[in-house]
Amino acid sequence: MEQINLEPLREGQRAAVATIVHRVRAEETHTAIVLPTRYGKTDVMRVAGAMLMPVFVSRVLILVPNTYLRAQIVDEPRWESARIRYGLPNAIVDEAIRAPTPPFPRRGVQFVSMTMQMAQGHTRRLVEWVEHEKYRNDVPPLVFVDEAHTGSTENQWGNCVEELARAGAFIVLMTATPFRTDEERIPGFEIDEVEVSNVDRRRRDRHDLDLWELFKGQKYSYQLRAHHITTFQEAWAVSNPPVLCNISRRPFDIEVDVQDALTGEVLDEDVLSKLPDHQARTILLHELRKPKIVEQGCEILVNRLDMRQRREPETAAIVFVGNDQQEDAGDNQHAQAVKRAIKKLQPSLNVEIATTSTRNPDKVIERFVTETDIDVLVVKQMAGIGVDCERLKVCLDLSNVRTLNAFIQRITRVATVWDRRDTSGNEWDIISTADYITPDDAIGRRLYNYFIRDQGGEATREDLEYVGTVRQGEGNGSGDNDQLELPNELNARGLILPEKIQDTKQQVADGTTIPPADVLFGAFPVLAHTHTYPDIAKELPRLRESLRAAYGEQSSPSETSPSAGATSAPVAVAGVRHLGKENKDLRNQIQQRIRDLATLNVGPYKRGGDNSRWVEEQRQLSWYYYRTSVAMPPKVKVEDYDQDILTTILKNVEKDLNRRRQR
Repeated sequence: MEQINLEPLREGQRAAVATIVHRVRAEETHTAIVLPTRYGKTDVMRVAGAMLMPVFVSRVLILVPNTYLRAQIVDEPRWESARIRYGLPNAIVDEAIRAPTPPFPRRGVQFVSMTMQMAQGHTRRLVEWVEHEKYRNDVPPLVFVDEAHTGSTENQWGNCVEELARAGAFIVLMTATPFRTDEERIPGFEIDEVEVSNVDRRRRDRHDLDLWELFKGQKYSYQLRAHHITTFQEAWAVSNPPVLCNISRRPFDIEVDVQDALTGEVLDEDVLSKLPDHQARTILLHELRKPKIVEQGCEILVNRLDMRQRREPETAAIVFVGNDQQEDAGDNQHAQAVKRAIKKLQPSLNVEIATTSTRNPDKVIERFVTETDIDVLVVKQMAGIGVDCERLKVCLDLSNVRTLNAFIQRITRVATVWDRRDTSGNEWDIISTADYITPDDAIGRRLYNYFIRDQGGEATREDLEYVGTVRQGEGNGSGDNDQLELPNELNARGLILPEKIQDTKQQVADGTTIPPADVLFGAFPVLAHTHTYPDIAKELPRLRESLRAAYGEQSSPSETSPSAGATSAPVAVAGVRHLGKENKDLRNQIQQRIRDLATLNVGPYKRGGDNSRWVEEQRQLSWYYYRTSVAMPPKVKVEDYDQDILTTILKNVEKDLNRRRQR
């Protein structure tokens, strides 16, 4: 244990490891750890397991929700990197691809990964394995449940894990939020009941649309009692280097016609952001699949991806679609509609679908992560879980699933900070912003606010009792006939600007700042990698005033007020011209002359044996040297250089080239 180096761990990781080790040594059977997604839970499992084996636990079993994560957990290069980083002892790792029949795991394996689905299907065999481990080694195995990557609303793994605990295994739950997505209490883990309220529910009969079933009952809210919590806010507070990207929530609102269910007459007009939860769910379930809505949502994605790819061509995007309806599940229609829309908008983009309805989705995801030829990946909830790809910086969320765990899984796919080497090869460029494009529904706004303010963590459960039926137009004995009228239908017409935009640093700006912000992002693509929409909105008043001053125009007091960027109507930004191509041409000329200099420099010194002088000369033959010679800051990108400065650098290089040619 003393040989393991804990210093490279983040503060929250060290605290989580200490909690796990302490509780296992104290023979506490259940431990709950809450760590943000992308924070390094796998390293916590590796280090804690290594510290406890073989004295306190015999082996480590890690349960994950899909086969992609199962392979990723035991990926040998990642383990080798962890061994070097933390000084871990050598360990044999493996994944359980087949049923856990004896001998399980194979001889010598210390860490083994398995899907939750396999564990549920072979609970009895796993119980026998736990009992065998205790008998053979005098200590039980340690079972990690990586529920931080779980987004489904129908998980039933709790009973399986509790069977393993009864057999003697230590259970450690690793989760991103202190609640379970399947609205069931987790056996063996303590909870705090938050609230109990009375509810009335009604459901339309599937076969007789005029018949309603009535239910009454109670709604329970509860929260998992965790033994260690590191919040997303704490993760965002780490800035050197950053742990998570600052994610800009770019919502789109949807105009909705409220129509009479029988006549189709338009009774009213509304927008998605103003609809109550039950009507918003209808829009999310049905209207997001309409071709017009899909195309308009994809247009936002293509524009944001284009801005980012102009600066970093390998930048990628991900689209989450809803679970297909039963009648078209085999055709994967929603995902195909998204792909067609993107290809129509930008034919050069390579779009791939990786869902359970497509062939070899795991291989598509692996190719997306390890190579750079796929620009956009289209997935459903479960297929996208655990996708770890630094270049993924734009997410379009067209999923209708609205649970906090599922939401966190989707939004954090773009949260990984990207250490991108500058094209000169001399420095690191850290890309720490990302875009999350989503419908502006009330449920989604609440989930986002829970996510960034750490107010979440509550699960709900309803206990309902069937009380009878009532036919359309008949009373129910309570005088609530108006509540049983046939609901109006909702028809989505198109997308409009949202009322507000915000980011994960809790900055909020008016939705009308999106058009001028897009003008700036288009003119200076580098801004997309360093600034969010609210960042730009804060600067709009100052920028507008500076432009007016530059062109000798007068500004009104309202336009120079601090809140102008968040309240004024969008105006065109005059005089902005994208110089990226011209600047890159100049830089290419400079670099070609530097290469010519390097070729000339080999002869006089290298061949003459004066290595020290040659090394000093070679050090100067770099883009970095000539840039610093004119006092350009190291983090300024070539697209943002003043052309006069680039011209000066070119002249300096040509002067040195001519001088050395004359030697």
